[in-house]
Amino acid sequence: MEKALLKLEDLFNRAFTPRFNPLYYLGAITVFFLWVLFATGVYLFIFYKMGSPYESVRAITERQWHIGNVFRSVHRYAADALVFFTVLHLAREFVKGRFRHSRWLPWVSGVVTLVVIWTTGIVGYWMVWDQKSQLVAELTSKLLDYLPIFGESLSVAFTTPSLITNMFFFIALFLHLTLPILLLILLWVHVMRVTGPAIHPPRVMAAAVAAALVILSIIKPVAILAAADPKRIISAIGVDLFYLFFYPFLNILSAGVSWAVIFLFAAILVSVPWIFPFSVFPFSPVKRPGSAEVIRDNCTGCAQCYEDCPYAAIYMKQRTDSPYESEAVVMSERCVSCGICVGSCAYDAVSFPLAVGRCTMEDLFSGIKESPAPVLCIMCSNIEGGDGIIDPANSTISGMPDVKVLKVPCTGMINPVWVKYALEQGAGGVFIRGCQINDCHNRTGNKWLEERFNGTRRPAYKNGREKVVLHLGSYVQKDGFMKAIKEFQESIKSEKKDDEESWEMTDGI
Repeated sequence: MEKALLKLEDLFNRAFTPRFNPLYYLGAITVFFLWVLFATGVYLFIFYKMGSPYESVRAITERQWHIGNVFRSVHRYAADALVFFTVLHLAREFVKGRFRHSRWLPWVSGVVTLVVIWTTGIVGYWMVWDQKSQLVAELTSKLLDYLPIFGESLSVAFTTPSLITNMFFFIALFLHLTLPILLLILLWVHVMRVTGPAIHPPRVMAAAVAAALVILSIIKPVAILAAADPKRIISAIGVDLFYLFFYPFLNILSAGVSWAVIFLFAAILVSVPWIFPFSVFPFSPVKRPGSAEVIRDNCTGCAQCYEDCPYAAIYMKQRTDSPYESEAVVMSERCVSCGICVGSCAYDAVSFPLAVGRCTMEDLFSGIKESPAPVLCIMCSNIEGGDGIIDPANSTISGMPDVKVLKVPCTGMINPVWVKYALEQGAGGVFIRGCQINDCHNRTGNKWLEERFNGTRRPAYKNGREKVVLHLGSYVQKDGFMKAIKEFQESIKSEKKDDEESWEMTDGI
């Protein structure tokens, strides 16, 4: 599943470039559809009448010089797209494994958000009060009758016209207007542990999505069926895969079985972070190495780690026992052990429970300083892929014994000091392999890495980029990676040979 998704994303990258790949903005596009629903919903609310719901919706559809039906169609298509992209977003995060450990809250809040979206859409069907609305209301009432919270049968109300009063439509309108407020609250919960969440797609992408909605609404406007008639039995309506996919089963299953299926399915979705504690690929347990810790004696209160943490797991605490005004504090319950704070610190004030540091590099370079072109490859462990790139016996690239590999949980963990130290220890160059742009497993790790080595983010790398290569991409791009690292090693060999010839000539003179 993950390989198939990455190959699809690779095709989209070629078509749209990684910076404008819509698959990297599924969550932001979902939020955009929510704003479209708010805007068009306000327009429809102005003309909606509880006393004559069907007639008011029909007037919007047929008597407003087509503009009313465009607004209604955009509202309907945006509602369908909201469900579709929410499901896509959840599915993609599942396949990528981005729901474990401290990331359980975004997952659970996302599932609850999807349930509220479905509820809001079903209530929206009632407000039209055509034949489809009638059948949806009847089946929903039968489902609700099973719950011991209503004194009388709700389904009886839809068998007699006199029992369907303005109160019913008032309740439907009230729910349809207040549930979106709950959606906004859930959206806040969804991103509350995220620093700088991308909740807005690029303007070009938003304009394209809006244009597609309008064009579709003009070409294929949403129709309105005949008015609801409680005296008439409605047995069949058009298929709706977005909101009413479960309703055909309500005619087959009993109410008790239906509730059991609904609760079981919802419980499984909510419990995903605890049901799947392993990597989807290659089915290996994913153990959290532990949270980062701040070394108080070294912390200067610069707040760079606070700014860089993608999960709002660090806060600045005032201190009185030091010449520095504040210190960084890690909230272990929010830390996902990405190590980005290690790369952010210029004062060696963050410790991380992973054997990455100078001692590891010394071990890596022991015995290869005499190699024709020793290269250190620092690789994000999330894109290794288990595809035979690494020779586990000696931590090198397969077929390239002079290229030593150091795996890190995120390339955002790489501190420029590491690269400087590696070059001082005899490395001919440093090759960094990270996640694709806009698709970092830890959100912003590769972005901060890129900015540090471009000199625009602290701590900046100031020793030149001649011997450092940043290669960003997914593990399905194995051929591109192998080609790039071979070319890099050849360039290191060529440069070293030129240096030796230049030295011999000078020495002879």
